[in-house]
Amino acid sequence: MTMSEEMAARTYVPKPAPSPKVQSYKQDVLDIVNYWVDRGYMTSTEAMASAGAAFDTAETTGYSTNLPYLNEINQYKAYIAPVQMSPEYEKLKDFTLRSKLTYGEKLNKLLRLEPQSGQSNVYSKIRQDVLASLSPEERSYVDTGEMSPALNRQYKERWSLEGQGMPFEDWLSVKTGYLSAEERAPFMQATPSTPTYQPSFEATKAGLTGSQYWKNWFTNRFYDVLQEYKTKGEQTEAGWSGFLAKRKAELKEEWWSLGAYGRGERPSSYQPPIKTVGF
Repeated sequence: MTMSEEMAARTYVPKPAPSPKVQSYKQDVLDIVNYWVDRGYMTSTEAMASAGAAFDTAETTGYSTNLPYLNEINQYKAYIAPVQMSPEYEKLKDFTLRSKLTYGEKLNKLLRLEPQSGQSNVYSKIRQDVLASLSPEERSYVDTGEMSPALNRQYKERWSLEGQGMPFEDWLSVKTGYLSAEERAPFMQATPSTPTYQPSFEATKAGLTGSQYWKNWFTNRFYDVLQEYKTKGEQTEAGWSGFLAKRKAELKEEWWSLGAYGRGERPSSYQPPIKTVGF
């Protein structure tokens, strides 16, 4: 049989199409890397490389729980998932938001209505509902933390009913827990507070060394590290530096254990081309 006949006799076997799970996983990877690009965690070039490496792994091994970015995908889905509020909240929400209550009163009333208000995404949803109900002027006072004229008027109306002869400023201090700087001074001198150090995301990110893949992987876990640090004892700059150095070393070992594809790298892309020598 000639070579041409042998080639003609061969049956072409097409590459099997990825399973529905792999197809869904690839779309999830695209969603998460695009989100990271939007947040500034990586560039478009890095996103394409990371997604390509994840695609290669999924198409080679099939869908499994060891595929890269699954944890991040699940966290992202939980973050963007629509919040299901309780029937009690939905029933009374519009009435409360249309009322003349202050921002704080609306927020507190709705928080008490919703059993899930302790969850961060539920609290955020309630707060956004309340903010959307405010006028631009009221919103500006919420943003600056100042007392709006409308709120001041409402307190004076309540003072006229509840004040019982007390001067307005004294009644307001009791009602809101407010104390002037002079009134606070003795307490501040008797029980000086220790300032709490607040770690900076930007400073931590700027201090990272190593490949961009490692930097992206660590910055995606920064807030988990920060929450863990806040459960510790004294929160000082020195304490944060020591804690961060220890956790970076531990996370670096975890990152290395993922393997090249799990780290988002594509080693084959950097291999030099094969050179042949003619004789």
